[in-house]
Amino acid sequence: MRSFYRLINYEFSRMFVPSLIICSISIVFTNILLLNSITDSEYDPSLYKRFEHIYAESGSFILFFISFIAIITLFLVNFYKAYWGSKSIFTYLTLPIKREALYFAKLIVLIICLLMLLTSHLISIFIGYDLVSAKVAEISNGKAIMNNGLFLAFIRSHHLRLLFPITWLGILSSISLVITVLTGFFYAALCERSKRYWGLALILVVFLFIFNVIQKYLNEIIYIGVETSSVVVTCTISFLVSVFFVWRSIRLIKKSAIS
Repeated sequence: MRSFYRLINYEFSRMFVPSLIICSISIVFTNILLLNSITDSEYDPSLYKRFEHIYAESGSFILFFISFIAIITLFLVNFYKAYWGSKSIFTYLTLPIKREALYFAKLIVLIICLLMLLTSHLISIFIGYDLVSAKVAEISNGKAIMNNGLFLAFIRSHHLRLLFPITWLGILSSISLVITVLTGFFYAALCERSKRYWGLALILVVFLFIFNVIQKYLNEIIYIGVETSSVVVTCTISFLVSVFFVWRSIRLIKKSAIS
């Protein structure tokens, strides 16, 4: 257990600083986008828009998606570094710990970095709301004031509910999708290293499925009561796919197919 903990610390030390930079950039640019979505004219209709509309139109959600891809890219770069130069992958595979510990250490670190990104985005939303509400009140000379706009935004916004769900069904759906995406990217890298290219085709199909589910999220289809059963089925499929990715990934590592 101590060796596993040390391995997590080592992997996290390689990811922490770059992830922190990505999170910091995300906070700064999210607030810039939110402020730029409000003009300096008191006749601008955007002064009377709800915060969730300002958030959606500012491109902040797209920026979060870009930051998410940056975290995944950073993870993959760190993974492939083991094959460059000194080829430390051989050292990894000869460590006196179970092979699955190597897999879960990297996956846990990736999840931690994603939680850092979610936290930074939440912080940027709180800061951005204060900045936007202050700017709106100043430009409109106190005529347009946001009251409870942030609280209501988390309830009404499709984008915010996708990232920060407030119901047990939303939490289950978001977690299942995120786990599937993370394990899918990791499995894709392992398939490429082990030359199991058929696995890449399977991952493409799964990602198309996830893209379709996210579209339903943003269109609020799956929050309708009559669709609850279909959401449970979607979550079950996602979790089963994640289990398959984890199982196949550990098998590839145990067989030393990735060396």
